[in-house]
Amino acid sequence: MNTFPDIKWFVDITIDDMPPVGGKHASLGEVVRELASQGVKVPNGVTIIAEAYRLFIREAGIDESIWATLADIATGSSRRIHGLQAHARRLRNGNGDRLITPCPLCI
Repeated sequence: MNTFPDIKWFVDITIDDMPPVGGKHASLGEVVRELASQGVKVPNGVTIIAEAYRLFIREAGIDESIWATLADIATGSSRRIHGLQAHARRLRNGNGDRLITPCPLCI
């Protein structure tokens, strides 16, 4: 039994879970669950549900910066987009000595 309701194992995800986990992870869940018996090898993994991730970025105080960065991408040149990628890495890495993650137990 999963004691972390915001984390779902691929093997427990169906296509019906698309709204909270997204299309890619719902598809991976279907592959793991339905095709393993046919010899398709996909390692099991986990996903964090979308609402939990939104809560994490809000609590970490980086949500507004992420939305502003995404707005810049829509109007940016490729050079600007590369700069925004670096900015996103800085957001993800926090103060530089630790990785910000919504799932510290997963590291």
